[in-house]
Amino acid sequence: MKTRIQHWSHLTRLRNGFSLLLIAVLLKPILTLNVNSVWSPSNSAIQVIGRFGVGKADIHHKDDTCGYIFGNISSPSHPFQSHRKATLVLLSRDQFIELYNINKNPKKTTNSSSPLCEALLSTVDKTAFDEKCKADNEVDSIRYVPCQQGALCEGGFASSAPKVSGYQFTFIIKDQPQPTFWYLVLISCVRGSDNSTLCHWKDTSKETVVIKYNVWFVNGNPMTSSNNIFTYQFSYEQQDTILYLVMIVLYAILTSLQVYAFIRQRRRNLLVYLFTSSLCMHCLAFFFITLHKLVFSGDGIGFATLSVVADILKIISLGFFILFVLIIAKGWPVTRSQVTAKPLLLISWVAYLAIEIVLYVWAKRSEDIIMEIDEYHTVPGWFSLGFRIILMIWFLFELRATMMLEQDQQKLRFYLHFGAGIMVWFVHLPIVVIIGLQISLMWRYKLILGFSFGANFLAYAVVTHFLWPTRQSNRFLTNYVDSDYSEELEYYEETQTDSLGRLTNQNLNVINGHTNQFAYENQLHDHIKG
Repeated sequence: MKTRIQHWSHLTRLRNGFSLLLIAVLLKPILTLNVNSVWSPSNSAIQVIGRFGVGKADIHHKDDTCGYIFGNISSPSHPFQSHRKATLVLLSRDQFIELYNINKNPKKTTNSSSPLCEALLSTVDKTAFDEKCKADNEVDSIRYVPCQQGALCEGGFASSAPKVSGYQFTFIIKDQPQPTFWYLVLISCVRGSDNSTLCHWKDTSKETVVIKYNVWFVNGNPMTSSNNIFTYQFSYEQQDTILYLVMIVLYAILTSLQVYAFIRQRRRNLLVYLFTSSLCMHCLAFFFITLHKLVFSGDGIGFATLSVVADILKIISLGFFILFVLIIAKGWPVTRSQVTAKPLLLISWVAYLAIEIVLYVWAKRSEDIIMEIDEYHTVPGWFSLGFRIILMIWFLFELRATMMLEQDQQKLRFYLHFGAGIMVWFVHLPIVVIIGLQISLMWRYKLILGFSFGANFLAYAVVTHFLWPTRQSNRFLTNYVDSDYSEELEYYEETQTDSLGRLTNQNLNVINGHTNQFAYENQLHDHIKG
C-alpha cells in the first residue's frame, strides 16, 4: 500500500511540474487585434500584420457596420522623415492568396523582365488607387511607410477619406455582401519617386530602417459610441462572447447544485470527489475565458495568458471526467469492490493528460492565418480526436466486461443508460469536426464550439442528476458493493481446492490405515509362527 501511495505521489508531482512548465512556455506576448510590433524590410519580403474577419454590411447603417483598420506606423530612429521604405497594403482573401503564392514560389512567377515586386503587386495595381499612377482605380488599399510622426501617411485616399483622429492611416472596408477575411501586409517594395522610375515598383529589401507600428482592427465605426461591445473588437469568426456568457451562467448554476449535493452526501467516495473537482475546474475555466473575452471587448488585448490557463484547466477537467467514467466502466463501486488494474489506469490517464497538453501547445503554435483552418483541423487536432476515439473504445471494452459480470437488472439498466450517454459524448466531437470541413471558417468555429459546449454541459448535467442524493443511481455509485462476483468466484475456487485437499487427506488416511492393518497382520503372523 505504501509503495502505491509513493507511486501516486511521484506521478502527481511529475504531472503538475509538466503542466506548470508548459504554462510557463506559453506565457509570452500573443498578437491580438490591437497589434504592436516592429519590422524591417531587410528581415523579410512580406510581413503579415494581421487577419481580420469583417462582417456583412447593414444597408440601413452602412457607416456603423463597416470594418475599420487604423493605426500609427513610423520609424523610431527617423520619426520626422517620410522617405518611402515599404508599402502597407490591405488585401482581400483572394488577393492575399495570390500574393502569398508568388512570394512562396518566386521563380515560377518572375523573370528578368518581371521583377519580384512587380509580380507581388500586380494584383494590387488592378484595383488600388494611386494619385499619380492609378488615378482611375477606386479602391483605397495602399500607404507608403514609414510615415512622418504627427502627419498622415502618403498614398491612396489618405488626404480625402474619413480619418480616425490621432492616427496616421485609416482603411475602411464597406459594402460587403457577406463576411470576409481581410489581410494587412507590409511589403518591402515602393513606387519609384523620380521620373525614370515613377509608377514602377522597386525592391527595398536591403533597407535596414526599423518600422514600428500600432494597428487596430475593429468591426464598426470607431468615431461613434454606439458600437456593439460583443462584436466591435472581435474578428467575425471569434464573435462568441454571448455564447460564453450563457455557458458561464449555466455552469455556475450546475456547479452550485453539485456542491450542494456534495455537502448533503454523508458518504463520499473517490467518484464523488473526481466529478465535483472536474465540474468546478470546468466552471473556473469558463470564468477565466469569459473574463478574457469581456476585457478584450474593451481594449482589444484582454488577458491572453489567462486564456491559455483556462484552456489548460479545461483539458485537465475533461481528463478528470474521463477518469471518472472509466472507473465506472470498470464496475467500481457498482459491481466490483475495488478498481482492477489500477497502475495501468493511472499511468494511462497521466499519459493522456500530458499528451493532450502537448497537442494543445502544438496546435496553438501551428495556427496559420494564411490557411483557413482552425485548431481542430490541424495535425495535432486530428491526433487529439484519435486519442478520444481510442478512449471511447477502451470505455466500451471495460463496460462490456462489467455488464457480462453483473446480474442485477437495475444495475444493468443503469450501465445501459450511462454507457449510451457517454458514448454520445465521446463521439459527438469527431462527427462535428468532420462536418465542419464542409463549412466556411467564418461559421465553422462557432458551430464546433456550440456543439462541443452543449455536449459537455449535458454530460455534466446528466452525471449530476445520477449523483443526486435522492437518486437510486447515487446509491450505486457511492455505496460499496455488497456482493462482488469476482470474490465469489475466488471463494468457489478456494472451496473446491479445500474440498480436494480434504478428499486427498481422507484418501491418505485410508491408505495409511490399510498399511498399518497390513503391518499388524504380518507381525501377528510372525508371532504365531514363533
